[in-house]
Amino acid sequence: MPRLVPPQCLIRPSQIQDLKQLAQLDRAWEESLAPNHTKHWRNAAAIAFAIFILSVSLKDLKLLGLILLGFTPLYLIFGWVYWLSQNPLAQDWINYWVIECNGKIIAAAKWEHYESYSELQQLYVQPKWRFNRLGSSLIERLISQTPQPIYVISDRNHSRYFARFGFTPVDWDNLPKNFPVPDFAVPGVERSADNQIPMVLNPAPTVQRRLEGSSNRPVQVWSGIQAKIYNRPYEE
Repeated sequence: MPRLVPPQCLIRPSQIQDLKQLAQLDRAWEESLAPNHTKHWRNAAAIAFAIFILSVSLKDLKLLGLILLGFTPLYLIFGWVYWLSQNPLAQDWINYWVIECNGKIIAAAKWEHYESYSELQQLYVQPKWRFNRLGSSLIERLISQTPQPIYVISDRNHSRYFARFGFTPVDWDNLPKNFPVPDFAVPGVERSADNQIPMVLNPAPTVQRRLEGSSNRPVQVWSGIQAKIYNRPYEE
């Protein structure tokens, strides 16, 4: 049975009017993964501004031109990325469950449901609401919604957190050869098999098959796909 949320709060599917708040939570989630990355870009901007002031004071127009030529494309690119994060159309809002308290969304989880499995992709709780089991409530709601296998990739620090819900580790070698390895990452966050643990709840039954010319020993084949969640600050 899903865990109860505080009496003044409501757990529910996301709605189209939640787009702005979901975008804010999504940005907070990304910043929590790579705070140093944001800091580095702020430092770079400060250095660029200092060089700009110096070149103007020295009346070095050639240096000023080089600065503008080098930094303008970068700011255009990052401005475009920021606009996408602000644009409600960029948010895949239909795949979220949220916890709303006094009209404000204080926690959200994003997952995908497929034909034979589900995957947890994001889980975030606002800092001042942590340690109220809100993250646990969202995970338990997911578990109650589907009998299918649920996959997640945890970092080593949070594998025990998922184990409390019944998730068990899956060996990398037992995952399908064609499982989707994301070609994207939040900058500044290291991702490797050494610090990630695939985990599954309600694993799909394995299929035994024999290979021609092999011994009588059966081969175990997994029929599920792993989730995509990386070094995320899971909260109760």
